[in-house]
Amino acid sequence: MVIQKSVEKDLEYVLSEKFLRDFTVRFSLFRLALILIIFVLLEAVWLGIIPQINYFIENQYLYIIFFVCGFGLNLIYLLTWNKFKSAYYFVYLQFISDIFLAFYIIFLTGGLKSSLFFLILVTIFLYGKILGLRTSIYFSALCVLIYLIVGIIQFKYPFIWQENSFSLSNFFFYFILNFLSLFLINLLVYFSESREKSLFNELISQEIALSRSEALKKSIFDLMESLVFVLEPEKNIIISLNQKALYFLGLKHLSLALGRSISYYNKELSNIIEANKKDKKSFNFKLGERSFLGKISYLEVENSYLVILHETTELEKLQEKIFQMEKLASLGELAAGVAHEIKNPLAGIKASLQLLQEEEDKELQTKLFTIVLREVDRLDRLVKNFLSFAKPREGDKEWVNIASLVKELIILAPLEPGKIKLQLDLDSSLEVFWNREHLKQVLLNLLLNAKEAALEGKKEIFIGLEKKEETWSLVIADKGKGIKKEEIKKVFDPFFSTKKQGTGLGLSIALRLCHLNESSLEIESEEGKGTKVSLILGKVKHG
Repeated sequence: MVIQKSVEKDLEYVLSEKFLRDFTVRFSLFRLALILIIFVLLEAVWLGIIPQINYFIENQYLYIIFFVCGFGLNLIYLLTWNKFKSAYYFVYLQFISDIFLAFYIIFLTGGLKSSLFFLILVTIFLYGKILGLRTSIYFSALCVLIYLIVGIIQFKYPFIWQENSFSLSNFFFYFILNFLSLFLINLLVYFSESREKSLFNELISQEIALSRSEALKKSIFDLMESLVFVLEPEKNIIISLNQKALYFLGLKHLSLALGRSISYYNKELSNIIEANKKDKKSFNFKLGERSFLGKISYLEVENSYLVILHETTELEKLQEKIFQMEKLASLGELAAGVAHEIKNPLAGIKASLQLLQEEEDKELQTKLFTIVLREVDRLDRLVKNFLSFAKPREGDKEWVNIASLVKELIILAPLEPGKIKLQLDLDSSLEVFWNREHLKQVLLNLLLNAKEAALEGKKEIFIGLEKKEETWSLVIADKGKGIKKEEIKKVFDPFFSTKKQGTGLGLSIALRLCHLNESSLEIESEEGKGTKVSLILGKVKHG
């Protein structure tokens, strides 16, 4: 209901203030052209250029009155159309004068028999479309009344039109014929008005919806926390920007920013935008002590650039705090893991040394010394592994043939061909840019894990290459007992191990080495079916 009232109000405004005034001017010009045509036609009759028409009366003064009134009123309308405060009153005034002028020329040119009755129909239709069906009906009733009066006069005094008589049958024939014409014209006005109102209401409703949509977009545009600029392709002229961007430039009013280059307010920002225009990726940059994440998109329809800058200063500070907390937590976990791993060998060494003090049996002493040495070796391995995890050496990178290295490590593992079925699917032309020793250490760890898992399962191992889009991976899959769902997320954690004698640093070290070589590890496993480890290779060359 609210929208409908708004539509009707908008419709009334459009018709009264703009459309009606344009219509009055155009119709005045149309009226002027029509009067000129009638004038030329009558002059041709009077000059004998065309034959005399029997129902044209001879009195030229009556025609002069018509032309004086017609041209005079038309001139007054053209001179005063913009002086009227109400366009509706002006249109009604024109309507009334046109009706009487039309009947006057009809009266002069044959009354009921006049061929110019179409002027009434045209006038009713045109004004009816503008002023509505109700006005059309009222004026049609007025026309019927005037036409009836003209008919009665013509029936009583036919000599006015140089006729001896005007029969009653002629009277009813012309009257009913023109009455039906008026009825049909009003019917046409009705259908035309209904259709136009429907279309206009739909149009106004769409305009209202569009305005609301634009207002909503503007509100969202201004409420965005990011800085948003719309810039011309050349010189970074500002076409539009949101409130956040306006404040960033140190301005209070939108009009101060529009039409000026962004370099006028911030040259450094303008240079950064210019440098990243062609790059479709996001980019990070700093302005003073503030950090930003930027994205620039080309708007082809508008031939402009959309620049979105999101400030990440607080986010980076928060990330730094979280990183520090994670480092402290990781350090605590490592310390607890190391303490736990060292505790058992130290307990064994301590107990053995205490027994050695009291024991005189040489054979037993030898056994105790062996236990001490074994536990010392265990501690040594633990310390070395811990150092490899905590601070691995980066080393130099080189192009390494992946197939050759895998075949070399199969011999070192060893994978016991008699006991384990090995399936290889490698490409001898594929090389990876890695530190050779790092890659060797990672692959050896993965192969040993696969071997142990396979021996406890179906004794099958698959080693092959996979390619997804532009990324190559080396896959090592076994059909062992698999890993439990709750344990998969922990396999890369330091000191987590499902093996009785494992330190839990093997995969942690392997992942660290992968990161040093711009690579990664992914593990997929299903309990009872096996495990698939994907070494996602970094920089590769093929062929």
